[in-house]
This record gives sequence, structure tokens and C-alpha cells, in this order.
Amino acid sequence: MRYLVGTLIILIVAAAAIYLLAGAMVSPVMATPSVRTIADACLTPGMWLTVGLVVYSVVYLPSPAATRITLGPIATAALWWFEVATLWFWICPIVGFTGWVLIWGDNGPPLSYFLPHFIAVVAAGAIATATSLRISFGLATASYVVIITGTTAILLLLSAPYFLWHLANFGTLPLFLF
Repeated sequence: MRYLVGTLIILIVAAAAIYLLAGAMVSPVMATPSVRTIADACLTPGMWLTVGLVVYSVVYLPSPAATRITLGPIATAALWWFEVATLWFWICPIVGFTGWVLIWGDNGPPLSYFLPHFIAVVAAGAIATATSLRISFGLATASYVVIITGTTAILLLLSAPYFLWHLANFGTLPLFLF
């Protein structure tokens, strides 16, 4: 099981490297409206998957008979960084949409337009820290680590069409998803 977790983390790092290389070699073909349509189609499933990841990360309780595992500090730190970055990009539109519907309406955020991003990065850091501490202290099972790592990788893949479209259309990577 230890090798499976290491393999998942290596796959996430490899996917990020391929993602950056694809971004460097993107062509104007990626700026077509159909790529933006694909990116928009990935938004709703990504937001629901993010909600599932957050709930699973926070509410997870292993059975007393389950075998607990720990990861090394480098693997735990890599998972923390990828989880924070992924959750930040996906929590931001959730905060923006929820705030727009329930709090500020069409007037915009009350303090600044960076308020949803600040809330998203604090929430992402707290959730990823809770996950990393659970893994570091041996309170996680192998299935927990596989589900967290796999969901993080899926969320990275769901964000790829938007990033590639934005890079091809504007020539830069976007700072935020929403």
C-alpha cells in the first residue's frame, strides 16, 4: 500500500509537470470558444467534487480496526501544496457564488474583490493542514490517502481546460479561477 500512495503522489507531480509543459506549448487553437465551453462544463462537477473533498477531509472517521498509515515528510508536504492550490482555485468560485446569492448580491463583495480569494486560501490552508496532520500523526488509513490524493488529481484535471484556454486567449495564466 505504501508504494501505491507514493505512486499516486508521483503521478500528481508528473501531471503538474505535463500541465506546465502543455501550457508552455499551447497554440491559438486552444483559444476557441469550444475549449471555453469545455472549461465551463467542468466548473459545476469540480465545485461539487470540491465540496465532497472538503466534507470527506473534515468528517472522516476511520474504523477502530482499520490499519493506519503515515507518509514521509516530503510526500506529506507535496500533498499539502497540491491540495492547497487545488482547493484554493475551486473554493474561490464557491465562495463568490455563495456570497453573491446569499450576502452581497449585485453590489459586489463588501470589503474588496479579493475577499473571496482570501476566504478561499484560508479555508484551503486549514483543510489541507488538517489532512496533513491526520496523515502525519498516523490517524489516516490507506484508503483515506488514496481518496484525498485521487480527488485532488481529478480536480487538477478538471481545471486544466480553463487554464489552457486562458493561457491561449490572454497569454498568461489566470490568478484565480473565478
